[in-house]
Amino acid sequence: NHNHNHNHNHNHNSSASMIQTLSSLNLRFYMYTQNNISHQDDMWPNIKDINNGTMASVVVPAERRRPDIRIYFPFVSHPLRTLHREEADLFLVPAPWRLLNIRQFRQTIKTLMLQPEFRSNANKHFVISPKSYEFDKKIKDKNKKKILEKYGHHLQKMTIVKDKDDELIKQIRQQHHNWGRLFDNYAHSYLDHVVSMGLQDFKVPYRPASWERFMQEQNIWLFFHPREEPFENGSSLLRFALMNTTWPTTHFSPISVGYDLPAKEWLHDYLHSKFCLVMRGDDPASKSLPRAIHAGCLPVIVSDYLPMFSPPFRHTVNLKDFSIIIQEEDFLQDPVGSMLSLQKLEESLLKEKISQLQIAQQILCPDHPESLFVPAFLKEVYDASR
Repeated sequence: NHNHNHNHNHNHNSSASMIQTLSSLNLRFYMYTQNNISHQDDMWPNIKDINNGTMASVVVPAERRRPDIRIYFPFVSHPLRTLHREEADLFLVPAPWRLLNIRQFRQTIKTLMLQPEFRSNANKHFVISPKSYEFDKKIKDKNKKKILEKYGHHLQKMTIVKDKDDELIKQIRQQHHNWGRLFDNYAHSYLDHVVSMGLQDFKVPYRPASWERFMQEQNIWLFFHPREEPFENGSSLLRFALMNTTWPTTHFSPISVGYDLPAKEWLHDYLHSKFCLVMRGDDPASKSLPRAIHAGCLPVIVSDYLPMFSPPFRHTVNLKDFSIIIQEEDFLQDPVGSMLSLQKLEESLLKEKISQLQIAQQILCPDHPESLFVPAFLKEVYDASR
């Protein structure tokens, strides 16, 4: 137990100093606003005056909630943004890569090549690709080969921020047998520097984690609702293990476990749950992780490779601090028992996890009132690009 407390203090100190570091971070970034780069006229109709850094307070319709565009919103009006290129430490190229057709892609790259800052400091530029290897796929498209032959050496120097960690995936590829092919699909960034921001998802609104809320409002003890269709890579076995099982009659806390729910009920239950199950699906990552963090629900991770496959800002945040991690093998041996064991966790441990979750929310949730999402993002990019 002594060791346990020692760890608590260590986590607390390192998280507190990280908050301090990020709060006082003084990296400035410039965001290109030419339509030929960002294509905001076609793609961003709800951002009013991107040049002045103001944002329209229009309700964002579903198709605009696409992570490809939503991911730029926190940057638009951030105080670390400068409108003067000579003041910038980093340069954001805000194109929604996945949504661009070939003509737009070519236009973005050519316009970028005309910028003197890009020609002299390509390594200070970063692109964001929230859907794994879309940027790499675009860039490898045979129609774009000419662009690469012409400008490749410049483009390669940029940093890409994506939802997967290519560097760690390369490491696990060697030791992993059953999903070798899957890892081959991912570990191939065209760009020199890669930062993983983890999966981004905007389905669940931010709700602050707190011990009071955990005890009083979050009265559903466990939440898990997978789709009914089978999952790839042997994940169906894990995902459906809790379906059609009987819970012991002594178990009196309400749970929300089953297949999909109507949207309203789904959101209500999610926001009122103490533990949210984060289970691997078609690959080791899961949108349930960002959703649980946003909802202030303690993530229970059953995905052995998730921390290496898709970690959110791994130099800034440690998943273990605020999650409960259960090995896949242990879960499969006794699915219900491994969930019931959550009820035996000590109050001191739960309080610590919740205070670490509060810190993770501040760093990972763009809509946190004192969000450090942008400074954390910039710090990871800056460190990767050096």
